[in-house]
Amino acid sequence: DPCRLAKGRGKPGYVRVGGGENFAEMYLNVRSYNEAFGYQFTAFGGASATVSPFGYSMWAGLSGTTGGRARGFGADQILKIEMVLASGDHVRFGPTDWDAPVSSQIYPQTKEVSGECLNDDEWGECDCDIPFELLWRSVRGGGPGYGVILSLFLQLHKYEKYEVANINSRLEGCSFDPQSELNTKYNSVAS
Repeated sequence: DPCRLAKGRGKPGYVRVGGGENFAEMYLNVRSYNEAFGYQFTAFGGASATVSPFGYSMWAGLSGTTGGRARGFGADQILKIEMVLASGDHVRFGPTDWDAPVSSQIYPQTKEVSGECLNDDEWGECDCDIPFELLWRSVRGGGPGYGVILSLFLQLHKYEKYEVANINSRLEGCSFDPQSELNTKYNSVAS
């Protein structure tokens, strides 16, 4: 259950990101929710809106602009995975038991991973033995080849207000031309 794991990690909630969605869609959806129901959540991920949360999360993304050093790698944000395996099995899986973080660890340490299969339009026991724990560790950073990921359940963080500042000042002995092409482009982006 992604909600139980998010709470176990001290996070206020989670977001389900479907295949083909990019960070722009995820960030805008979380912002729309915040605007409608009060600012509760911050989504974490890449700074480029066109990047997919899938590649970022599965390939060890670490954002320098959205607090990666404080929040961990992209793979650390995953609470649950839904995918179709190379065998054709449609599965959902994630941690179901964990130890509390110790010392400098940010997140709980996974002790057990469980999953379920989609059989005749209902989630339940799998007809075959699927090594969910091995799959959990392999898919998050192990690269492609295990199947097609349909959705990720990513943890949300407590809302943090931030401000952007654009500071331009003249330094003694430095030439600064506010009309130069480079400064005009920079100021229009940063403002």
